[in-house]
Amino acid sequence: SREEKLYRGRSYLFGREYAERKNMIMDMVNAFNEDLTKRLDRETKAMRETNRAANRYAVAVVVLLLAFMGILLFSYVRLMRHKNRELELALAKAEAASTAKSYFTSRMSHEIRTPLNAVLGYLHIAEKSTDEADRADSLHKSRVAAANLLHIVNDVLDLSAIENGKMQLAREPYNVCQLMDDLQVVYASLAKQKGILFQAVAQVEKEWLRGDAMRVNQILTNLLSNALKFTAAGGQV
Repeated sequence: SREEKLYRGRSYLFGREYAERKNMIMDMVNAFNEDLTKRLDRETKAMRETNRAANRYAVAVVVLLLAFMGILLFSYVRLMRHKNRELELALAKAEAASTAKSYFTSRMSHEIRTPLNAVLGYLHIAEKSTDEADRADSLHKSRVAAANLLHIVNDVLDLSAIENGKMQLAREPYNVCQLMDDLQVVYASLAKQKGILFQAVAQVEKEWLRGDAMRVNQILTNLLSNALKFTAAGGQV
């Protein structure tokens, strides 16, 4: 009957068996929730540890990259400074070489002009002279001056040999007195024009020596040229 159904329904819903089953189900639900929560906590913790490790690796990589870039930048700056110093030295050497060559060229033009004037002067005297002895003497002096001029030209040509390290000195006998006489032929007229007393006295123990006569001639030519250039009128060489 309807009353009996209600009674049995109430007995089932509010009875001991239903409460036990309900409690058992609730325990199972709670156990599942706790297990799920623990799993989620473990996975979250693992993910956090993974993220921390990844962050540490990322920081380490960034630090290494920054250090590498710093080393590269330092090396580049150092290399550029070294290159700049090399360029500055090369520029200074080039400027010094250009200045030296300009000075050398101007000096050589002055050195060449002196014996060349002597050659032309003695040739002019020989041309105008009617005395055979004077003419022969003028031609001889002109030849001596021309030889001195050749020595100066050889001095210019020796510059390339000196730069290439191929300079060689001769070792042949030469006469000191004759060398001084030849220089007197070239520079006596220049000294006379400037009003300078010019004397060449050979006070040597041995008249003949062995060596490079052309180099000795070059040295004496430079000394005499500077002496005549920087000696005032009325002085003596």
